Amino acid sequence: MYNNKKNLDNTIEKLVQEFEKKPNDFNINFSLGLKYCEKADWTNAIKYLEKAKYINPNNVNSHLLLSFAYSDKKDYDNAITLIDNLPINYKTWFLLGKIYNQKGEKNGRNSSKNIKCR
Repeated sequence: MYNNKKNLDNTIEKLVQEFEKKPNDFNINFSLGLKYCEKADWTNAIKYLEKAKYINPNNVNSHLLLSFAYSDKKDYDNAITLIDNLPINYKTWFLLGKIYNQKGEKNGRNSSKNIKCR
């Protein structure tokens, strides 16, 4: 466990150095957000993922990971809003279900009871 934590900290340190050189690089911001998620440092994860989303608003993965970070920080409204703006697929449904479950709602507004087949 110690070695993994040390490796994660080293990776973050290197990414922060790259961020200082290229603060508007999508990949660096996304990678920092991902690594901070792995560390469960939701404040920093959200900071970098928000920047990644701003740089490339069409990247679905940054929205999903940002929603995950918000939900684990218990900011469910922001997490749900992010997902509501994404195309529906198994990833968005899974994450939305996870968020509503964490929020304590068994029948969220997008639950299967509220969906009509087309």
